[in-house]
Amino acid sequence: MEPEQEQSESQGGESSGIAPIKVIRHEDYTTLYANYLYVEPTFWDLKIYFGELDLTASGTPGQLLAEMHTGMNISWPLAKVLSYLLQVHIKAHELANGKVGLPNNVVPEIPPPPSTDDPKAIEAHETFKRLRDQIITDMT
Repeated sequence: MEPEQEQSESQGGESSGIAPIKVIRHEDYTTLYANYLYVEPTFWDLKIYFGELDLTASGTPGQLLAEMHTGMNISWPLAKVLSYLLQVHIKAHELANGKVGLPNNVVPEIPPPPSTDDPKAIEAHETFKRLRDQIITDMT
């Protein structure tokens, strides 16, 4: 889509009472590729860094180097919407093309157990483990 072209999106559907959003591309809009990301949460928002793995740039055999090229801050409500949209598109892709597999070396590690008896920390740890297990289950 050229920068002067536009599209409309409806946030919430016709019955939500929210007017469709006119989406245009800024004149500096660009599309980049990423095969690596890093997430940095804060109280106010979530920063997602995007980059590319370079197998040769580190100069050390077997050591990977990730060259980060973009950082994007998004609000927590938008992060929840993004989570939903990613799940929808992954499921649609898998229904059309088969399961998306992950190499063993990119499956998230099991988080360490909390070092406290705080119920919220225990609940968070159990949630993190359940989400990781779901990724592994979904690959089979």
